[in-house]
Amino acid sequence: MLKQTNILEEFMVKTEISLQLMMQKINQNDVLGEELFGFNHNFPLTTKDQLDELERKIRNDLQFRQTLVRKLCTMGGIDGPKTIRIIAKFLLADILLTEFSWIGTDTKKSFRQYRNIFTSVLDAVRARYPSYSDEDGTTFFKTFIKQARFRCLKRGEVDAKTQENSKK
Repeated sequence: MLKQTNILEEFMVKTEISLQLMMQKINQNDVLGEELFGFNHNFPLTTKDQLDELERKIRNDLQFRQTLVRKLCTMGGIDGPKTIRIIAKFLLADILLTEFSWIGTDTKKSFRQYRNIFTSVLDAVRARYPSYSDEDGTTFFKTFIKQARFRCLKRGEVDAKTQENSKK
């Protein structure tokens, strides 16, 4: 009985230490935490103004861009496509993406004009998967943006276009 108690106590101590180490790692890798000074929005971004501000911040502040890419690299994914999907879902709300298409239309804005966001995401993916190409990234974003409305509808969210049509 004493041996079982010692084994249980040892297990509990090891578990506590493991949890503490995990929490330290989470805090160190606090994705887009305080290290991203000067950008005061939560992710995922939900408005075009927030998206514009992130684009400007990446374009004008090299240190911010490097920190952002470094943080995005830690987000995981077992391959390039899964990694870019995780990063895109983290950065961009589907409700925001319903306002965009890759090249833009009469009713939708162009997402490809956000070149600095796009290249930062690709740089983060390439840090782990160097063979991930611009073409792979473009293809992903075209599809990801196109499917945003369906993801919103699936979750019961109302996108801006549906809301506008219901007011008429």
